Amino acid sequence: MTGRRISEVIPGSLLTGGLVERHGNAMRSGRPLEYVLDYDADGVQGHFLNIVVPFGPYIAATFRDISESLRQQADLEAARHNAEKANLAKSRFLAAASHDLRQPLQAAVMFAYSLANHPESSRQASLIGSLQSSLSSVQEMLNLLLDISRLDSGTVTTTLAAFPLGSALDPIVAEASIAARESRVAIRYVPTRAVVHSDRLLLERIVRNLVTNALVHTAHGRVLIGCRRRAGTMLLQVWDTGVGIPPDQLDLIFEEFYQVPGQVSGQVSGRGVGDNSRRRKGLGLGLAIVQRLAAILNHPIRVHSVPGRGSLFEVALPSMPVIAPGASEAPTTEDVNHSGALVDALVVAIDDDWTILAGLRLLLGEEGYQVITASDPDTAAAALRGHGRPPDLVISDYHIHGTGSSSPCGVIARIRAEFGSDVPCIVLTGDTSPARFEEAQTGGFVLLNKPVPPSALLRVVSQVLNSRPRSLDRR
Repeated sequence: MTGRRISEVIPGSLLTGGLVERHGNAMRSGRPLEYVLDYDADGVQGHFLNIVVPFGPYIAATFRDISESLRQQADLEAARHNAEKANLAKSRFLAAASHDLRQPLQAAVMFAYSLANHPESSRQASLIGSLQSSLSSVQEMLNLLLDISRLDSGTVTTTLAAFPLGSALDPIVAEASIAARESRVAIRYVPTRAVVHSDRLLLERIVRNLVTNALVHTAHGRVLIGCRRRAGTMLLQVWDTGVGIPPDQLDLIFEEFYQVPGQVSGQVSGRGVGDNSRRRKGLGLGLAIVQRLAAILNHPIRVHSVPGRGSLFEVALPSMPVIAPGASEAPTTEDVNHSGALVDALVVAIDDDWTILAGLRLLLGEEGYQVITASDPDTAAAALRGHGRPPDLVISDYHIHGTGSSSPCGVIARIRAEFGSDVPCIVLTGDTSPARFEEAQTGGFVLLNKPVPPSALLRVVSQVLNSRPRSLDRR
């Protein structure tokens, strides 16, 4: 082809897009040229990759048909786009279905809790214990699946602020203490006065998953939760005396659905776990969520483990040069016990799901509370007027159909407008986004994520009731 005219190599009908002019410009400028040349030959469209290299008064030009390559690339891009759309649709569906998935589970755990308080025989007590263990497994798996779906959908946002670390750790340790009492594992918590800079809700999820992971993989011994300050950084540490992790598995444990070989349901490192109901095989998502949340928050994670002796998970947090006023006290049995509650207090439960209302009535009634249940705020207000006294506490679902508001603030405002602005409220929701936490702070109510363990709900109810003056309007 050397020395031949371009029109002799490529028919004139294919010469579109100013090919001759471009070659001439490349020859005059002395600069190489590379671009895609579109062609249309007898109705067949395609593409050439044209590379032009000038030297002296001549040029060397190559033409390579890349039509099939571009078509394959377009097909791959379309397939990738469709896959991303399908994954996003899945994540959005799970997020939107969160409320509907959590509602029946919330009712079930309350009924099971009430049954456990009245076993008619040792066999029935054993069956109820198995039921509660199974429900707890479902609850943990549901929370993990919903968390990972939100991470996949890219809807997780951060709200960074300074806060006392102890205020975030205390309730997590209290929950873990309840779980640890079912096993031979002791929990030791070193209180801290440190103030850190992070997203409180996301950090709580990280710590809760790390503590749960430690409990699940520790057959006996202890779990230690504490902090160390090092070079302007607060190191949040979770130690355990569990089975440990082999060195070649340390990077793999943060992968989704990965589980260390040999750590199977009902058995840890070849040792039976007896009646430890929490030692069971999960989905292998807890640590994957920890790593992804830590990456979002830019909190480095370090793991050190010795097989057969235990593990250390450490999260590095930005520390603030501020000391919280007073150290948090280590949770005790009394902290997680609802004894001392105002047992004759009047509690109003509002939910448009009758099973939730039945569960709340049973759960709270057995603790000695007076309970009014209603499917909407107007019905609740009418019942309160008939009762002749204002409520001591309102427990409401976040989404109440037919109220004209997608926010609990409308429900709370309706009750407070008639019975006083100081009426405390607890809102139950399946939405775990940080925006709900901000809304709770603005609206002045306590937010709990469904499904709430009954013992945890009773503890919060007791704390809220005991933290406010009681109304003198009693009958």
